[in-house]
Amino acid sequence: ASRTTRRTRFVDDVPESSNNNSSHPPPPILEIDVSKLQRTISDLEDLAEPCFGADIRIKTRSQLYAEARQAQKEDEQEEQERLRQQQIKDYGGDYVFFANLFAKCISQCTTAALETNANSDKEVDPDTMDQNDHDDQQEEKDPANDSRHNDTTLPFLPDGF
Repeated sequence: ASRTTRRTRFVDDVPESSNNNSSHPPPPILEIDVSKLQRTISDLEDLAEPCFGADIRIKTRSQLYAEARQAQKEDEQEEQERLRQQQIKDYGGDYVFFANLFAKCISQCTTAALETNANSDKEVDPDTMDQNDHDDQQEEKDPANDSRHNDTTLPFLPDGF
C-alpha cells in the first residue's frame, strides 16, 4: 500500500525592501513533510523533558500568536474589572444615595396612592345626606365634570419622575 504524505511549503519572511531589489534571488522554497515534522517535534519534546527536568513544549508560530492574544484578552478583562472595582469604590456613596432617594420616592408614591384609595372608598349613608351633597355626588359621577380625571400631574413625585 502506497503511503501518501501531505506536504506543505514554507517561505521565509522577506522584507519588502528586498522585493524591490532585483539583484537578490527570491528566497528558496523549503518542502517539509508535516507528518514527519509533527513526529520530530514530539520526539524533541520527549527527549528534552528528562534532560532539563521540566515539561518542555515546542510551539508553532500560530500557537504562540494564539496564546499571546489570549493573554492580552485576559489582561484587558482584568484591567476592566479593576477599573469597575475602582469606580464602585469611588462612586459607591453616590449609588447608595440615589438608591435611597429612589426608595423614598417609591415609598411616597405608595403612601399617596393608599391615601387616595382610602379616601375614595368611604361609604356615605344616604339617609344622612342632604340635597346639596347629593348634587355634588351626581357631578362626581360625571367624568367630564370630575377634576380628578383631568389632572395628569402627580404632586407627590419630585421633578424628573
